Amino acid sequence: MSCKKLFTIQAHASVGYRFLCFFFILTFSIFGVLSAAREARAQVTCRAEVRYEVTRAEQESPEKIVFRQEEARGDSEELVREALSKKLILSTRDAMQACREQHENLSGCVASKYTSLGSLMQQMPFAARTKLQEAIEVDCKARMGTCVEPKVPEMTCVIPTPVTEVVVEGEAGSEKETAKKPGKK
Repeated sequence: MSCKKLFTIQAHASVGYRFLCFFFILTFSIFGVLSAAREARAQVTCRAEVRYEVTRAEQESPEKIVFRQEEARGDSEELVREALSKKLILSTRDAMQACREQHENLSGCVASKYTSLGSLMQQMPFAARTKLQEAIEVDCKARMGTCVEPKVPEMTCVIPTPVTEVVVEGEAGSEKETAKKPGKK
């Protein structure tokens, strides 16, 4: 193979490589502009806090416990509200299940504490073990109560307003003055 043929093959390869690099740069630039434009549109954000209530015999009013904060985003308020309401239905069901596990399941509470202290309890003397068992029962009984069915919470939606740039005349004038100053001698 002559030197001239080898040079033309490498030249063609470098042109293809340059084109490929240019194509990737152009593609990613367009993708970046499109994704920035999509994010520049006003995104509606709706939020709601899922809570459940536990009534206990020794308390007058039920204790309100925050379970989870749900959020949805989108382009139109109607679609966002619909998506969030679907999430809230699942979250209220999960909240009721979690409430029952934590506040209506005495045997589950006692069993979980015993399993976490299993090896330690075997090493303790009898008197200390009985005191610990009494403390576990008192603690679990204090957590018990009756769960009230959680209600679907109110949604709060935020529609951002577009940001416009405002140029203050004093700042623009000072820039002109500073531009003129280096010209003076």
